[in-house]
Amino acid sequence: MDPVIIVGAGPVGLTLALALARQEVPSVVLDEGPGKDEPRLARTVVLREDTTALLERLTGAPLGGAGTQWAGWRSMRRKQVTREITFDETEPAPCTSPSTS
Repeated sequence: MDPVIIVGAGPVGLTLALALARQEVPSVVLDEGPGKDEPRLARTVVLREDTTALLERLTGAPLGGAGTQWAGWRSMRRKQVTREITFDETEPAPCTSPSTS
């Protein structure tokens, strides 16, 4: 079977590669870059509960307790708070990656 070519190694491209691998479909992920293996900052910092569940299903790795639960969110512009949200205990809060905590 010829491999599926996936263009882009962002969250969607890598998730597609994982999903195809679970179905034993070969894939090749192409991503723009300088050709060197240099670490770069994460593109995705917050994972929603449904995204975490999908990644757990695709990888088999438990991720639920791997991050930090956020208590709220604050947007600022020129040192002024423009919007502030506080998550209460009853609603699910986004979860950050352990490497970004």
